[in-house]
This record gives sequence, structure tokens and C-alpha cells, in this order.
Amino acid sequence: MKKQNFRKLHHEKGMSTLVIILLLLFVATLVTLYTANSMVREQQVSANQYRSDKALSTANAGLDYAVAYYAENSGPDADNDKKVDALTVEITDKDGNVLTDMSGNNLVTVTFTDGDPLSDWDGDGDFDNDAFERPHRITSIGTTEDSSAQRTISVEVDLFGVIPSGGLPGFPLVAKGVAGSWGNFTIINRYSNATIWTGSDTTTIGSSETFIADPNDIPTNHCQYVSFRHSPACPGDPHNADITQVLHASYNQGGLNSDVIENDINLSSIPDDDFFRNFMREDKQTVKAFAEGINQVFDGDDGANPVAWNDLEVSDGVKGLVWIDGDFTTNGSLETIGSNEYPMTLIIDGDFDTGGSGKNSEVTLIGLIYVIGNWSSGGNFVVQGGAIVEGDVHNNGTPTIIYDDALYDGGLGTPPGSIAAIRAGTWKDW
Repeated sequence: MKKQNFRKLHHEKGMSTLVIILLLLFVATLVTLYTANSMVREQQVSANQYRSDKALSTANAGLDYAVAYYAENSGPDADNDKKVDALTVEITDKDGNVLTDMSGNNLVTVTFTDGDPLSDWDGDGDFDNDAFERPHRITSIGTTEDSSAQRTISVEVDLFGVIPSGGLPGFPLVAKGVAGSWGNFTIINRYSNATIWTGSDTTTIGSSETFIADPNDIPTNHCQYVSFRHSPACPGDPHNADITQVLHASYNQGGLNSDVIENDINLSSIPDDDFFRNFMREDKQTVKAFAEGINQVFDGDDGANPVAWNDLEVSDGVKGLVWIDGDFTTNGSLETIGSNEYPMTLIIDGDFDTGGSGKNSEVTLIGLIYVIGNWSSGGNFVVQGGAIVEGDVHNNGTPTIIYDDALYDGGLGTPPGSIAAIRAGTWKDW
């Protein structure tokens, strides 16, 4: 009896060991399978993320192209048929080969949609393709080459006319406050007999001089209209010896004449924000938002990264609208910023202190200066275009303003003072 019981217990002990081993093998197998499955899933997630990122990059490339197209053509209608254009955007490899998806289609599809789905401006039965119903929405769809992933980006883009369609205000200098202590300021307007417009109680000419158009010697080309040198300015021109082509209007001995409008209550009584809107198409917040949209808002003197005058050249990629946050001072040898092709609208949200001189007696700015504070002008600062000041103008040097009515009216073959920018808060991607 005792021997039989021993054998039975020994047999049951062996079975228990086997069961434990099998359980351990089963658990190990589960762990191995789980680990392998996790690795596969991680690889799949990584691959999916890679494809998604690649599709997003492709969509972003299409968006960049569409925004640049909109800016270059002042809207989505390059062929002027009153309809938004259909864009073809190609993505190429390093060898220049066009990449396509599995169906042979381009990797990116870009479309413009007008901003008013309830009206049909051009009467063609399509409510979404009208070129003039701004703002427009750009939708860019990017796809991977294996067609496994697709991402979509959409934004609203608008044309922003910094200067109203009528162009500059007709006066080379407009100041809401006092325009005094003039020093040797020179103002030239060969387009009309208007030079200064202020809302101040007094306008002191001092040693400054203004010049207006000579009806008996009308300029015949743009160079003559905007020249500020007496000679030579326009090579090969018969007026080379006397390029001024102007009449002496207001100066210290002659006093103020009809070219100067002062004490205008219609100007001085306008609230600052309305004053801005009187000369700009939008309010200050909107204008600044558009400047931010094209990455052309810069710090003034007291900012974290103060901008220098010579950092604003066209050759540095700075074109059109520029907004300076805070007071701004210039000094030293100044390069020309802005150009006939890309006139600059420089808005200083603070006081403007212009010292220094243009290099080689060149024009210092081509475009419009708008000063939200006061303008203290000095040095040999030369503006081809115009200046508008919400505060006062004081002068200690020999600055010059030469009015240029052609910069913003399209007379030079450029868009009439418009820029394209993404509307803040309209970005979507999915």
C-alpha cells in the first residue's frame, strides 16, 4: 500500500512540472507575439506618419505656389477672363522628373474658390469661380506617390490695396499736426501745383522751398518728373542742363502761396484711426495683419531685434508693405529701399527720426512713408513718392520729397499698390 501511494504522488509531481513548463512556454509565446506585433505596429505608425508628412509637405508646396501666383498676378486671373485660373502644379525629383501618384496624376491639386458662393459675378453659371469676388480660398491637396496618404490645406488669401485706387493723396507732404522748423526742406511736385497739406495752426516755411509744375515746361518722361538733381539726371534728354522743370512756389522770401494748404480743420479734426483710413484702404490692425502675413513686420529701435534701414532693400527680398513696430531712427550711409517696380509703403508705428544721407546722393526711399507719430527729418533724406504724418513734422537738415504720382497708379506697369497675403485665422489642414 505504501509503495503504491509513493508512485502515485511521484507521477502527479511530474504532471505538475509539465503543466508549469507549458504555461511558461505559452506566456513566453504571447510575450514574443505581443512584442513582434508592437514592433510591426510601430513600423506601420512610423510609415503612416512619414507618408502623411510627405503628403502635407506636397500640399504645402502647392499652397506656396498658389499664394505666389496670386501675388504676382494681383489675383487669381492672369489671363483676365474674369474667372479664377486653373493651376497645374508639378512636383519633380532631383533629376527634374515629374512625380505622379499610382493613377498617373500630379501629386498636388490646387484650386481657387471665390468668396461669395451666392452670386455669379461673370454670369457663367458657376458661383465659385469669379475672379473679383474676394477673398478667395486656396485649397491644396497633396498625395504620396503610392497613393496611400493624402493631406489637404486651405487658406483664404486676399488682395490688399495699401493705397486706395486713386493713388497718392496729391500732396507730397500731408501732416495732421504742425509742419514747422523747416530748415532746408525741399518739396517738388511736377504733376500739379500742390505741395503741402496740414491741419496745424501754423506752418513755418523757414529756409525750405517748394516747387510746382511749370505749365510751359511739362516733363515728357518719368525720369524728368522725379529727378531731384539739376544736372545731369536723364542722359540723352534735352533738359539735361536744367532738369528741374518747375516753378518756385513757396519760400522764405516769397512766403506761403497757394501750393500750401494749412489750418485745414477737416484734416486736424479727424480721429487718428479715421485719419489712417482716409489714406489707406483698411484700418491699422488689418494693415499690420497683412504685413505679418508676408513676414514684413519689424522691430523699431527699442524692440528685441531692431531693424536697420539697409536691411529693407529690395535685394534683401523686402517688397511692398513694411510695418515698423515702435520708433525708428536712420543714420549713416543709407541704401535706397523700394524701387519703381516695387514701391515700398513704409509704416512707422511710432516716431520717425531720419538722419544720415543716401549713398552717392541717391533717392533714399521710393514709395510712401506713413508715420503714426512725429517725423523729425534731418540729413539728406530723399523720398521719391510721398509722406503722410499723423503727428508733427520738424526739420533740421536738408531732406527732399519728390512727388511721384506714377508709383501707385500702374503707370510704370506694376500692380497699383496691391499685395496678396493670407488672411489671419483662415488656415486649415486635415
